[in-house]
Amino acid sequence: MPERYYSSIRDILSAIGSIRRWLTRNKALLITMTAILLFNIATHYQNLAKHNILIFDEWYHAKFAWNYLNGVPFFDIHPPLGKLMIAWGIWINDHLNPFSPDIFTVDTFTDRSGYNPDFIVNTWGARWLTALFGVMLPFVMGIFSYSWTADKRLMVITTIISSCDGLMLAESRLSLINIFLVVFGFASLTCFLWWSNPRLADPQWLLWCGSILMGCCISIKFNGLGYLGTLLTIYLLFLITNQMKLSVWHIPTLRDIGLFIFVIPIAIYIGLWMIHFEFNRDDLLTVHRQIWEGNQQLAQMWKETPEKENAYCSRWWTWFWLQRPIAYFFQSSPTHYTAIYAITNPLLHYLSSLMVGIFPIFLYIDTYDLLTLRFCLHFRFHELMMVYGVLIGWSANYLPWALVGRCLFLYHYTASLYFSIVLISYLIYRFMFSQQLLLKFIGCSMMFLIPLAFMYWLPIFIGIPIPHANYDQLFLFDSWR
Repeated sequence: MPERYYSSIRDILSAIGSIRRWLTRNKALLITMTAILLFNIATHYQNLAKHNILIFDEWYHAKFAWNYLNGVPFFDIHPPLGKLMIAWGIWINDHLNPFSPDIFTVDTFTDRSGYNPDFIVNTWGARWLTALFGVMLPFVMGIFSYSWTADKRLMVITTIISSCDGLMLAESRLSLINIFLVVFGFASLTCFLWWSNPRLADPQWLLWCGSILMGCCISIKFNGLGYLGTLLTIYLLFLITNQMKLSVWHIPTLRDIGLFIFVIPIAIYIGLWMIHFEFNRDDLLTVHRQIWEGNQQLAQMWKETPEKENAYCSRWWTWFWLQRPIAYFFQSSPTHYTAIYAITNPLLHYLSSLMVGIFPIFLYIDTYDLLTLRFCLHFRFHELMMVYGVLIGWSANYLPWALVGRCLFLYHYTASLYFSIVLISYLIYRFMFSQQLLLKFIGCSMMFLIPLAFMYWLPIFIGIPIPHANYDQLFLFDSWR
């Protein structure tokens, strides 16, 4: 017994020593990541509850979360987890946060269905959890790129570039559910890819985590199935390249695929609906039939009466060039305008869209001619696998929207957007660490200009008052208004 006790002590001390050595070797990485974390906390939590009204779909999501907490039955066309998470955030804030701002909003929409005179919710409580997921998202994206390449420099660049997106910043500062979808989706893919990468450790618990996260992703919105399709297609790619002796990726057995990619996510999905049915007397088949019929009715309504479309509806093919963002909030004063727009960082959006369009061409040409100067990128095979995987993910989450007939919005492009952000981050990484001065200059310029553009458009991401004279300068096209 004493020997076992001392052995355990030695193991603990050895682990502590290993952690200390890792921290010493990666001091610069830790400082950089800490700075990014502080920056993200500042942008996501600054004046989070300043606008003490329900904005855009908060009228639904915050209301539905309040319904869960108060046992009020309701119907929604999305799975329940997003609203449940907002409800947990409200409950935690109300019961465990002694410093919660005393800022409340009430239901004043007496002319709309679903009006409840008893509704009152703490605005901070309804938004703090989505803001936390917004802080986490860039780090999830950084680890996602690391799970492909095991390259810390690429991880840092991806984290920085992901921190410069305005669409998810605006979304995560409100009690909306798209941020949960993207974080759960990419975190799930990261777990599976980390387990599959022969250059990284492959503990079995990663499969369990990835499976649980995939179930959570699908339980936010049905388009979370795009991540499931991405994973299956990537594993098919791994299988083909392994058979061709080009790679040695770890691939789950058919039994593990059945368990971790189908059985557990479906069980989680059904289990979360069971929680929903505790508050709403329904059953699984009935509610899914109602959801299908509801979406069909919406599509038919917009087809027959297009004049009833929301002013900020946008067609799926327009997301690629950022034609129509969404105005979530607008307020005018004698000297300033205050607006919150669901719009990406325009420079980042156009660069990432460009990369999706031309990167497949890059992959089949060894040498490129730029302003009469020739250069080579020499793609490494494991990096090529990442590029193929990212293009698969972009396509799997973008192209299915072509089949949807109802009104769509720019935020439906979010999943594909972040795959393209990984792509532009990879190109910046290769340019910055190239031996050719021209490429190094281009990479460093993009690394400087993307955050600069983010700061330029930051006021309309988070609702900072803008002088009248400067407001129009933020809108490059009339369709953005």
